[in-house]
Amino acid sequence: MTRITQQDADKLLRYLPDFERPGREFDEGLGGGEPTGDGFTAYYYRYPGEVEAFFALVEDEPWGLRGYRPHKARTLIEDRDSIESASLDQLRVMLTYCARGERFCDGHWRVMLERGIVQRLLRRLQALRPDLPA
Repeated sequence: MTRITQQDADKLLRYLPDFERPGREFDEGLGGGEPTGDGFTAYYYRYPGEVEAFFALVEDEPWGLRGYRPHKARTLIEDRDSIESASLDQLRVMLTYCARGERFCDGHWRVMLERGIVQRLLRRLQALRPDLPA
């Protein structure tokens, strides 16, 4: 098991005040629009640098998990009580789900932020922080 320290938690927690700011926009609209060779036009969400930086941290060690089960993570996220009582390992599963979902569904990061899921996960991490090694 990967050891997570207070410093690791702090790297994520520094984004919480910005992500909780009222009226905060989490995307910069759609980008792309260039026709592909097969006649389709590809669009994708563009994100501010801090959103991209946050999710890059979540995908990296010690947060990102290999071999996690997206269905299990989604079930945890949909159960409101599970976030507030999540263990550190469960938080890692849910954060991994939040980060990796953008690969399969454009706008996933925006939805996870707009619905307050990422913020709730970070508040839970904040509550667990004192118990982490320095």
